[in-house]
Amino acid sequence: MCILGKVHTLKVLTFLLKIVLQCVFSVCVYLAETGIVVNIPTTKAQDGRSAGESGSKLRDEYILRGFNPTRVRPLWNYLGHSGTAIVEFNKDWNGLHNGLLFDKAYTVDGHGKKDWLKKDGPKLGLYGWIARADDYNGDNIIGENLRKTGDLKTIAELTEEEARKQELLVQNLRQLVEEKKKDMKEIEELCSVKSEELNQLMEEKEKNQQKHYRELNAIQERTMSHIQKIVDDHEKLKRLLESERKKLEIKCNELAKREVHNGTERMKLSEDLEQVSIYSLYLSFQDICSRNNWFFSLIRMHLRIALLN
Repeated sequence: MCILGKVHTLKVLTFLLKIVLQCVFSVCVYLAETGIVVNIPTTKAQDGRSAGESGSKLRDEYILRGFNPTRVRPLWNYLGHSGTAIVEFNKDWNGLHNGLLFDKAYTVDGHGKKDWLKKDGPKLGLYGWIARADDYNGDNIIGENLRKTGDLKTIAELTEEEARKQELLVQNLRQLVEEKKKDMKEIEELCSVKSEELNQLMEEKEKNQQKHYRELNAIQERTMSHIQKIVDDHEKLKRLLESERKKLEIKCNELAKREVHNGTERMKLSEDLEQVSIYSLYLSFQDICSRNNWFFSLIRMHLRIALLN
């Protein structure tokens, strides 16, 4: 029970602290992105005008110290370098953070705004602080420059402005996301259409290839069937011729045994042998032609297949 009471008390104190800080910050008026540096050493030139340290050198020094200003701008008037400068930070929360660090560093070092305003003798070294309302409204070179380049804002106003920026950023990002979603949907639809078209083309190509293969197979089958028929007919004629030749040889042998002297029979036998010989030559010629035709048919078939492929 005691622990719960302590936790409750801590929550109440935290809540009250937040209210106090909000009230304090709401009345603190800053040029949050602007710092002031004074007591910059100057020297007199021959023409009587003052010259001082460059802004870029001061900027580099502040960057090394972690303040990260974007620019240090010395203030000049008709007498030359005024010994003061405006330190510009980023116009966001990081810029405010760096500006407060800048202010705190000089305050801790005894070279803040209150230290500069003290009437305690000569001032040595640089003094710096973050610009406030009295600086903005001041009747001097610093006030004149601040009124030209900056606006006074409370912490609450800075918070509201940053919130508006964040809200605008969120809206822009949300709109960008919606546009990208729309673009993505259009791309997906286009891909779906192109994929369907590609599938149809592939199916059509597959059908054409199958048809082509079937036609080639049919041509090959017809060709082989035709070749086989030629071979079979050739073999049949060879067997027939061989049979007739054997018959004539038998007949010649029989006549030789009988010593046939009949001129008519001898003449008839000679004519039959001559016919068999002529027919044999004819078959040989047919065999050569059929082989050549078969060879050229194969060549034509293979050329047709190569062209189709």
